[in-house]
Amino acid sequence: MHLTDEAAMPKDFERQVEILASVVGLSITDVERPGVVRFFRLATAMANKVYGVPLADDTFEVPAVFLPGMSGREQT
Repeated sequence: MHLTDEAAMPKDFERQVEILASVVGLSITDVERPGVVRFFRLATAMANKVYGVPLADDTFEVPAVFLPGMSGREQT
């Protein structure tokens, strides 16, 4: 599901927060709820920007895996 697909966009962020909170067993107070909903809107906007960047298949490279405390020579 791409968030740039209009049909996939959540229409009711308040309801989405309620459902996701119940799925993971998270209690959100009435005081916290507006901030959580605001964050979900922000996260959706950020994801739309990321998904909106076109990537050519021939230029995509998988980055090396970072292993803390090891130099590149030791990772191979």
